[in-house]
Amino acid sequence: ATTADALSRAGLNLPFNTGSGHVRPNLAENPGIVYDVDFNGYLAFLKGQGLCCATSASIPAIDGSDLNQPSLAVGDLLGVQTLRRKVTNVTSAAATYAATIQAPTGFTVTVSPMSLMIPAGGTASFDVTITRTDGPLNAYRFGALTWSDGIHTARSPIVVRPVAIVAPAEVSGTGA
Repeated sequence: ATTADALSRAGLNLPFNTGSGHVRPNLAENPGIVYDVDFNGYLAFLKGQGLCCATSASIPAIDGSDLNQPSLAVGDLLGVQTLRRKVTNVTSAAATYAATIQAPTGFTVTVSPMSLMIPAGGTASFDVTITRTDGPLNAYRFGALTWSDGIHTARSPIVVRPVAIVAPAEVSGTGA
């Protein structure tokens, strides 16, 4: 997904229609960095969605936005949200990656740190903070975060939908 060629054709330029873009197999074979998710990461995601029976306290439930995947998606942004991601250098040489941000219209996006120095086979973590400025409520907006070391480029789509309030569909209880 991170090595795909972003599409920008009329009528097809929404990430919901095109995903990350056209697959580029030669680049996918040598992506530079990858976003790894292990079995427990997926269990925590499923537990957070109420779709898994994992009751172990060692596996916390996580918000869907916090699954360590390339896409940075927040479907219920209440003003500001920070997402943490971890990437692994899958090359045989150390690399320094610099971030470039294309913020969705109506939002600011900050990445910390803006540069990652990752040894061969090593990992690095970063935070992405998405803040609504004047983006319309209940409307999806799109942007991207791109990491580059001058050889490899890893592009992550940003999808955000701000809301005024988040509440369950139903609340029940007893008492006075």
